[in-house]
Amino acid sequence: MNLKEEDSSFHLHSQQNPRKEGDRIAHSFPPPSPNQELVLFIGIGCGYHILPYVQSVSFSFPVFCLEPLPELESLLGERLREEIGEIPVCFGWKNFLGLPQSDWLPQGTKSIKICLHPAYARKFPELSREILETFRNFSPQDENRRAKTEFGRLWVHNYFRHARMYQDRPDSYRWISRKLPKRPKEIGCFAGASPNLETEEDWLREHRSKIFLLSSDTSLGFLLSRKIFPDAVLSLDSGRGTGFHFPMDFPPEIPVVTWLGGSARIFDLPNPKWLYFSTHPLDQFSRSAFFPSGPLLENPTLNLVGMAVSVFEALGFGSCIWKGFDFRRESGKTHCRGTGYERYDRFFLERKESMFRRRYISEKKWERRKAVLELWEEWSPLPFLSNVPEEAEVSSEWKLALSAAPPKFPGTGNFWRKADAILVEFPSEVRSILERQSRILDGTV
Repeated sequence: MNLKEEDSSFHLHSQQNPRKEGDRIAHSFPPPSPNQELVLFIGIGCGYHILPYVQSVSFSFPVFCLEPLPELESLLGERLREEIGEIPVCFGWKNFLGLPQSDWLPQGTKSIKICLHPAYARKFPELSREILETFRNFSPQDENRRAKTEFGRLWVHNYFRHARMYQDRPDSYRWISRKLPKRPKEIGCFAGASPNLETEEDWLREHRSKIFLLSSDTSLGFLLSRKIFPDAVLSLDSGRGTGFHFPMDFPPEIPVVTWLGGSARIFDLPNPKWLYFSTHPLDQFSRSAFFPSGPLLENPTLNLVGMAVSVFEALGFGSCIWKGFDFRRESGKTHCRGTGYERYDRFFLERKESMFRRRYISEKKWERRKAVLELWEEWSPLPFLSNVPEEAEVSSEWKLALSAAPPKFPGTGNFWRKADAILVEFPSEVRSILERQSRILDGTV
């Protein structure tokens, strides 16, 4: 069987011996890795090259077939199924984009090998480029695992760097060392950086005296430009780009809520630091060794607003309100004005990657982010309010959750190296660099 395009001399397969051609194409593709690699065939046609490839490999591996042309489903149907057996296939590139990832990507997959049929590359070059570009930046790892891989070394280095800086200026640091009982009349308000924050300016001014305002680092520039000063700023990201969110006129008296592995730029600022205990292994050990009663602030949403809720809960607020956090866009724009992205994305500077692509993104990628909002609503330990009740009030009792570190903190580098030798629970990626980085505490690195 062959496939010929109407009003054209183009045939998808060889007119002489399509099966022999299928064998040749199959052997032109490199073999898969035995380490949990998915082979994704793009451009199936009659499927002559699929089974020869699968049968040429001595071990079993996951396979998925993507036929970009939806019209072929009605033409091939059962005949293709006879050719490739039970191997799953999806007809239509747009249909594939709408599939849940779990429908085609087996759990535990570490990489994907793309096998594009050469006839499709020649006949449909634009479609082929679009498909290949989509998978070029695709990783089977989820965002959390990618972050751990990319920032793992930076987190450990920053942790000991900032612990050493604490020794020089201990009065600038406080730890969230206890969880306070809830005070029902007190409300924590978190300001994210969605575009709609710009429409909430009047609301924030009207209710500012009745809320504890916690700003995200991303929204800080907008708030300061409107002379709205938060009680504290929450910043988690350790990347160097975080520093762009803190403008030059950032008041030095406003505290920053972060963790010891946070951005180096934050710890270079004169502002007070409120540190929380994260789920990072170094934080967990530090907590057990120096702050045994300190709360571990969890963030199952893996999003800044999730940590904001945990902070509000620890400080004893009875409920929370969010502003600038709705995952809606305005003309494709994903953030309000005044963020560090605008300071970074200067058109007269050459960047390895422009921030324009990140601030203006496709609808499909944006839809996936809405899952964070749903997860927050399911998990949140605090009730969410849409407005401030008449009886709302603000006190300074939240300060009781903060305390200085004990005299022995953070210990010596030798103390941490001995801990590394004892605690086999430390992940290998932490243990591999802890010995060198812990010497920062000794002043030898």
